[in-house]
Amino acid sequence: MVKRIDLAARLELAKLDMDEVSQFLGDVNDGSMKDINNVSLSLYYRYLPALVRAIKPKQIIEMGSAGGASVLMMLSVLPETSKLYAMSLKEPEGEFRFIKKDYLNLELRRGDNLNLDNWKGVDLKKTDLWFLDTKHTFEQLHKEMELYDPYFKKGAIVLLDDIRLNSGMTKAWNEIKYNKLSLPDLHWSGFGMFQV
Repeated sequence: MVKRIDLAARLELAKLDMDEVSQFLGDVNDGSMKDINNVSLSLYYRYLPALVRAIKPKQIIEMGSAGGASVLMMLSVLPETSKLYAMSLKEPEGEFRFIKKDYLNLELRRGDNLNLDNWKGVDLKKTDLWFLDTKHTFEQLHKEMELYDPYFKKGAIVLLDDIRLNSGMTKAWNEIKYNKLSLPDLHWSGFGMFQV
C-alpha cells in the first residue's frame, strides 16, 4: 500500500504549484529556502504538500519542527477543516521562527515529544499522518517508535527523515516492524515511509 501512496504523492508532486506554496514561505530564511528549492538534495519539502494533497489527512502530527519550514509546506495545502500539530524543542535560533501568522488549523507546541503530557488535549489516535524529524539518533527514534506505536491507527502514514544520516538511524529504521518504503531520492540523508 505504501507504494501506491508514494505514487499518488508523486503524481501530486508533478502538479504542485510552488506559487501557491510560496505565499506561506515569506518568513523562511535564505538558507531554508535554498533547501526547499534544491530538489536534488531536499525534494521532501515539496513531497510533503504533495502527500498531504494525495491522502487528505484530517490530523497531522509533526515532531521536530525546528524553524517550521516543513510545517508551512504541509499547511499550504491543508484544508481548514484539518488540523496540524507541531512540536519542537527549544531552538537556539528560535523554534517555529518562520511561522509569523496564526492559522486556525495549526497548533504549535514546545517541549519534549517523549513526554506525552506535552500532547495534553490532543487525541493522538486520530492522526492520519505522522512526520518524525527529531534528534537523529538510534535511541531517540527507538524510544519514539515504542512510545507512539500504540497511537498509530490502522491506515496511518508515518514519515521519517534522515534514516541514512548515521548508523544509529539506519539501525532504528531497519528495526521498524511495518512494511516500509525507503525513498532515497527525497533527501540526501534518506527518507522513509510506512503505513500502519
